[in-house]
Amino acid sequence: MQSLSQDENLLVRSTPTEAVSAQALKESIISPGIYTPRLSFLSAKSIGIVVDGKPIVLLGFEGDEDSNDVADRLLASPQFHALVKYEFGEYQELTKEIISNDAYCATKEYNAVVKSEQGKIEAGHEEGRLEAVLPVGSQAFGFGMCVSNELAKCFFPDAVDISCDIVLD
Repeated sequence: MQSLSQDENLLVRSTPTEAVSAQALKESIISPGIYTPRLSFLSAKSIGIVVDGKPIVLLGFEGDEDSNDVADRLLASPQFHALVKYEFGEYQELTKEIISNDAYCATKEYNAVVKSEQGKIEAGHEEGRLEAVLPVGSQAFGFGMCVSNELAKCFFPDAVDISCDIVLD
């Protein structure tokens, strides 16, 4: 049986949306990733962003000043509020809280946000510095953080702008 990749008559093109998405990820200082919690993470507490009592973003460990700053910038960002509404629907309250990691990370893998090298396309097997664990939500939630200038700059204020910034209304 001949595979699709062996068919010389098959032409596959990316859509404009895929091309823009790939370019935005290439240019972004953060990328979507997958995180497998370690015991040190599970036995600690993190600074979290919580929507209506449910943690949606876990940042650095409790007391980490940089992670507190990231949380404050995310909470002040209209794009973050739009992304949360898109992913989780209407909400009453979005707050910063200290979260016991083991209470919300009981499975093996979680979507994450990882520091990446701007201008580099990642093939999916690289390792990067963990910036945030997303205990709930889809890959689209992490992707949305990575392709927005406003949200990428919440993590790295000095990041170079993404030329094809994706903005939610």
